[in-house]
Amino acid sequence: NLGARYIYDGSESESLGGSENQEVGITIKTPAGTFKNCVRVREQNITDLSDITDKIWCPGVGLAFDKSDGKLVASDILPGTDTSSFGKFLLAAHKPQFPEPVAKITGAEATKIALAVMPGKATSVSIERKRRMNVYVIEILEKGSGAEVDVFVDIETGEVVGTDR
Repeated sequence: NLGARYIYDGSESESLGGSENQEVGITIKTPAGTFKNCVRVREQNITDLSDITDKIWCPGVGLAFDKSDGKLVASDILPGTDTSSFGKFLLAAHKPQFPEPVAKITGAEATKIALAVMPGKATSVSIERKRRMNVYVIEILEKGSGAEVDVFVDIETGEVVGTDR
């Protein structure tokens, strides 16, 4: 969502970096291919306000552009790209194909679902790839103990698929 803000480094009580969705629905052309419906995210280091980086994230691909590091050249999840020169991470001839993630529930809905399973205070929400699926990762400070626990909620079904416990 345009204008959505996230803590990308630290926690709600001690933020070291934040990001904000600056532009949505964009198309980017890279050496690895052309990607649509991407989001431009601006990251800023809270301890060094001059450290600002724009990144473009694309569905089913992940990071396609980083102002600091350049454009995506190849990826093990994209057909027809060559990652053989990437050192120790040589891939098998048959590359995995992952479906494009389509969030059918919102981050707020995922947070509510996670808090029903793990009562406490939600400190952050992000979408990541875990256990071969796309999930919301809801970071919760557990009620009572104050322990930090991540709850994984499937972005399509809203089902809790695990925790980092």
